[in-house]
Amino acid sequence: MKILLTILILNFCFQSLTKADDIKDFQIDGISVGDTLIKYMTEDEILIEKKKRENYYSYLGDPIFYEVYSFGKSSQYDYISFFLKSNDRNFIIQAIYGVKLYENDISKCYKKQNEIIAELENLFKNLKKYSEELPLGQDTSGNSIIKRTYYSFENQDIIAVECYDWHESMQKSNPSNPDILSLSINTKELFSWIN
Repeated sequence: MKILLTILILNFCFQSLTKADDIKDFQIDGISVGDTLIKYMTEDEILIEKKKRENYYSYLGDPIFYEVYSFGKSSQYDYISFFLKSNDRNFIIQAIYGVKLYENDISKCYKKQNEIIAELENLFKNLKKYSEELPLGQDTSGNSIIKRTYYSFENQDIIAVECYDWHESMQKSNPSNPDILSLSINTKELFSWIN
């Protein structure tokens, strides 16, 4: 039975969570890693999204994965994104990201991040926890950072809570760089590739 991993936008409370040992036991908006995205989007919608974003991760080298966005279908997130393998015709989800925008208000993002981490502490007492603060690679000035806490399962799959703090200059030059909070469920392979 799947365990529901949900964040409510207003209070980011976790509901119906119990201890689990497999990343596939968790869901964001009723969707799990390992599901086929075809259950939630049409093949045409997926391929259009793939085409729109085919160069998003070109700085990582080979396009092993691609990202598909879903806007306006979630009552809990500003958007959800999914990572799929480039050559997978079954569209198996490798990662799910639930994202909440914090336009120019990183302090609220950090506050919500800490609340979620407190909840995860109770849930993941037996998992390895890591916290780090790193520069965002797309900002060559080094002024934009990501603050991340993640929990690693025995097979090295990951659940992560992150705040992306884009420097003001990056937000002015590219409005698609708002400060965001992200809760994600990732396979080991995807998390290693994107990080």
